[in-house]
Amino acid sequence: MLDLTLIFLVLIGGVYDETPLTINPDPSFVEGTYEEWITGQPQYLPLTITSISGTDGADFILIFEDGLTDSLDAGLLDQWRGRFAEIAAAGGKVAVWGVGSKGVTFLNLMGDPGSIGVPVDINPQKHGLHVPGTGQRVVAPENLPDLGIRLVLVMNPVYTAEIEGMVRAQGIDAEVVGV
Repeated sequence: MLDLTLIFLVLIGGVYDETPLTINPDPSFVEGTYEEWITGQPQYLPLTITSISGTDGADFILIFEDGLTDSLDAGLLDQWRGRFAEIAAAGGKVAVWGVGSKGVTFLNLMGDPGSIGVPVDINPQKHGLHVPGTGQRVVAPENLPDLGIRLVLVMNPVYTAEIEGMVRAQGIDAEVVGV
């Protein structure tokens, strides 16, 4: 398999630095650098690059499809950290609903304030597992009533109304917000 991969890469000429592309089966091929080639290509996925700071002072570069960062600004995580601190001071917790990549990343970027976050997922395959990086245990939605949840953050806002219905059906009177 490795030999076929190497042959494929050589035939395509996929070099991503200043090395000239010299092997290409395309008869209209013109030698040049990757940068020269990419500037003439249509932009299939317009991207936005955003920088944010983590709790340890390290900067992270996030790359999103255009439009997905409309609600992301440099102070957004600080706002959520402040909100988590208020809820913690009142003795409550925050349910972070959806332990896919967005939920895992959110909890990791929150740092210590995220420790009051309760990772929730409807997928029974995830129940009892731990969030990579934070170690928090994933709980099932039916476990929420006894946890003192004051805020539910829905990681996929498309499901906010549905999840709010599930939360209310369990007698939880927490604010439900799509993130």
